[in-house]
Amino acid sequence: MGVNPYTVEAKGQYMVANRDFLENSLDYLVNNSGLSEAKSKDYILRLLDKKRKEDERTKWQIINIVLPVMLILIFGFIYQFWRRRKYRR
Repeated sequence: MGVNPYTVEAKGQYMVANRDFLENSLDYLVNNSGLSEAKSKDYILRLLDKKRKEDERTKWQIINIVLPVMLILIFGFIYQFWRRRKYRR
């Protein structure tokens, strides 16, 4: 672990930090104080502005629903056009 046998440096094998990462990850998971600190975090909910949300609702619906469909159709037409020109007899 920690050595890539297929990569060779000027003096020997290339060392990677997999072993250090694994040891640090296990130490973090086993450390009881770290887990209790992570569990006791307070989260603050930041709600959206209701007026702005209602004003921009239609815009975001169009961006999330219509735009992806239009992009797929445009790329499909371009691809079909390209194929017809490429394989035209």
